[in-house]
Amino acid sequence: MSRPDPAITSALLDRIIGAGHSLIVLRCEDGELLREQLRLHSIRTGQSLYAWHEGAGLRSLRDGELPVPGSRRFTDALRYVTQSAHFGIYFFSGYPQPFDAAMVLLLRQVAKLAGERVRRVVLLDPATQLPPIIESCEVTWQAGARARPRLRDGRWVRA
Repeated sequence: MSRPDPAITSALLDRIIGAGHSLIVLRCEDGELLREQLRLHSIRTGQSLYAWHEGAGLRSLRDGELPVPGSRRFTDALRYVTQSAHFGIYFFSGYPQPFDAAMVLLLRQVAKLAGERVRRVVLLDPATQLPPIIESCEVTWQAGARARPRLRDGRWVRA
């Protein structure tokens, strides 16, 4: 298993935060490596990153997998995100597919989240096919890719 450059993870999060919609389908080659890299990033930076797994529910990556009460079911976790009062990026994997009518309605609400509180829902299952009525962005992540340098605060960084 290769170890990606932490700057690649930062660049991915920048793309997710800057996405035009709050619902993102993330295509990645190694979901487990990505989750581990996100956990390390969250601990190092203090960013509010969460992971949802079927049966385990929504858990904070920063706070040692601290569970979010009442988020074991996919629909409950999506409701939690829509009602959340703070910044957060929520990574979902192992969710039921195809999406039923209640899930489609919630995913449409998530896709339209706006306001000062940036909240992003990232769907990680590589087989995810959203119905056309759901607005979303698609992002790819590769562990071996090198981030291109860019100018930030007057100096060149790889992020």
